[in-house]
Amino acid sequence: MYQREAKQYAKITYLKYIEAFYSIPPKFSNQPLLEAFPEKETEKVFLLPELCVQTGITEEIRKEKNTMSEALKSIKAAPQERLNAIIAGATDMQKDTLPSSTAVKAWGCSLNTEPVEVNGRVLEPLQVAFQEKKVYPVEDGNFTKLLRNGLQCAVKLDDWILMYPASDESVLDIWLRSLRDIAQVAFGMQLVEPRRIKLEHQLDELDEALQTEVKPSTQLVLMLIPNKDSPKVYQRFKRKLIADLPCISQVVKSDTIRKRQSIAAVLSKVVLQINAKFSGPLWNITVSKDLEKDIVAESLNTTELGAKTPFSIVGLDVYRNNMGERTLAMTATIDRSYSQYFSMSATLDKEEWQSSLLQNIQNLFRHALLCFAGGENQGILPDKIVVYRASVSSEDMDLVSAEIQAMQEVLDVLVTRTFGRQPEDRPKITFIAIARRGNMRIFAHDDEKGAAKNPETGTVVDDPVLCASGIPSFYLISQAISKGSAIPSFYSVLLNENSFNMDVIQNLTYRLCLMFYNSAGAVRVPAPVLYATKLAKMIGSVVQKAPHAALQKSLFYL
Repeated sequence: MYQREAKQYAKITYLKYIEAFYSIPPKFSNQPLLEAFPEKETEKVFLLPELCVQTGITEEIRKEKNTMSEALKSIKAAPQERLNAIIAGATDMQKDTLPSSTAVKAWGCSLNTEPVEVNGRVLEPLQVAFQEKKVYPVEDGNFTKLLRNGLQCAVKLDDWILMYPASDESVLDIWLRSLRDIAQVAFGMQLVEPRRIKLEHQLDELDEALQTEVKPSTQLVLMLIPNKDSPKVYQRFKRKLIADLPCISQVVKSDTIRKRQSIAAVLSKVVLQINAKFSGPLWNITVSKDLEKDIVAESLNTTELGAKTPFSIVGLDVYRNNMGERTLAMTATIDRSYSQYFSMSATLDKEEWQSSLLQNIQNLFRHALLCFAGGENQGILPDKIVVYRASVSSEDMDLVSAEIQAMQEVLDVLVTRTFGRQPEDRPKITFIAIARRGNMRIFAHDDEKGAAKNPETGTVVDDPVLCASGIPSFYLISQAISKGSAIPSFYSVLLNENSFNMDVIQNLTYRLCLMFYNSAGAVRVPAPVLYATKLAKMIGSVVQKAPHAALQKSLFYL
């Protein structure tokens, strides 16, 4: 350190330097220093982890259109820009002047700086169906503009509560009238006048108000929350209505109801989300009759159903919070059109979480199957079950194999003891693992512009060059990306007792990517597993208690 007054250099520790110059005494003396890339080659920059903060896009940045636009240019690079950066990175790693090249040579490796060409194909187009048998083709993986054709099943709310802060009272009437008009005119939903409850101090009055006002007949509690104390109010509100007083709930920020621009789109999203939480199917995705014939179970049960026996699709995920606590969530379809769900979650033991995971998978799976049999399926178990397991890495394979065995054991016991059938009659499982978010990028060639572009939505790549593990697997790009580069999802078929061919699995997977009712378009993974991901995060990060059993047939966590 150069001392200007004495005009000489002196040695000083980083801890003393930070304490002297920033007036912040570090709490941890044994933490590592982070070396950052300097602007000048002659400089060295070291950062103390304790004083670093997470970077990202704040609410202030989002409100500034110009700043947001500049930020998105850096975050969402165009396909050709992304490809150029990848090639440049691979080229730099070959240069002798960089440390990375030394490591590559020491490992006996070499890098090809040109992208590998592989074969891919685009799955057949899908159709979206609304009420009154209105069916339309899905274009570019999105059908937002088609929602005006009405929902497949619109809900009716004749007993619901609106809680609001005193600061919102002046704009409440016009906002509520607009909400009800959008619901009725655009989507055919019926919302009667709610019971209004004003809370002067939400954090202090919330528990008592919910305990007093929420009745067994209450269908929905909608709450307006100002920015102040919103995380605490949100957590207390959700915990009370998910774990203690089971009721569908919806939260809207006070700033939202004051927006003038795009208010119709905002209100539409609120209305659709409410309808979806009641398990009212918003739409259905249809495929060709030939594909449907392959997917649906082949066996007939003319005595009880008089039609082909339906099968169930299960989503499975585990969420880990900042405290290291894990939460398991399972969702399972219980109807023929994959729109009605069983949803339940369980908190895992922190120390013995792996054994706790297997036990809870068995418990939730058994409840899901009984829920399936107790619905419109008239006491019949599904003949075929497709399980999508999210967040799987190569290190998890042994645990995932144990999960498969645990589910098979449940089926064996349930079929023989509960339903009195022969062991060979048990439902068959197809188990598909979805890899954690990876770095793979797949580009298509734009012949007109002579540059790289994002592949079309529904593009599948199962070329042996990329899928060489010996396990049936494929990459699927289900989303249409207008800004940035598409990220494919990687699927591995770890068990296929149903002997589905890969075409059926790939088409079914793509179809399910368009059935997530929180988005009028394709999402990255199938809806059942994305529902499980949402549920696990909601319970693990917000509620931190098991959800009430009365909510298990709703999508309360959207």
